[in-house]
Amino acid sequence: MRLTVSRAELAAFLIAAKQRTFASGEDAKRLRDGGRLFAHREGDWSYRDQYYGSRFDSGLEVVVFATIPVWAMVYRGGMLPEYDRDAVEAFTVLKDALRRPPADLPVRGPAHLVAGIWEYVCRVHGSLIEFSGEETMRRGGRRAYYRAFKGGTLRHRRHDIEFVA
Repeated sequence: MRLTVSRAELAAFLIAAKQRTFASGEDAKRLRDGGRLFAHREGDWSYRDQYYGSRFDSGLEVVVFATIPVWAMVYRGGMLPEYDRDAVEAFTVLKDALRRPPADLPVRGPAHLVAGIWEYVCRVHGSLIEFSGEETMRRGGRRAYYRAFKGGTLRHRRHDIEFVA
């Protein structure tokens, strides 16, 4: 089966999905195995963000187009233990950052955001096809949070997927 996927549509869907899930402030669905799940669907597109942990976590985001997984990202990170008391404030800033992803590479938040005593910085290398990066947050100039992430498009033995502009 041959499938053509628009990178522009994928980017637009990622922005919508991320803004309507974790970044929205809504609660994730609790899973029996202790994980949490956010999900979003628009037409042929669907998005799942499943993670384990809270202040420090690991997770996987997957985008499916026309029943075929086409993109994924893994992530791990969170609050440094000495800043756990600041987690609610930090995650409020994080959600604000995640509602403002760059249009060309909407995998996390903007390159830089300042909110009061918090500074958010995100560095991403690559493209939607293949990328890696890290985001950090500083509270009053001191590193309080970090997250590493990596991902890109998927290939399948039974499906020929072409990513076009």
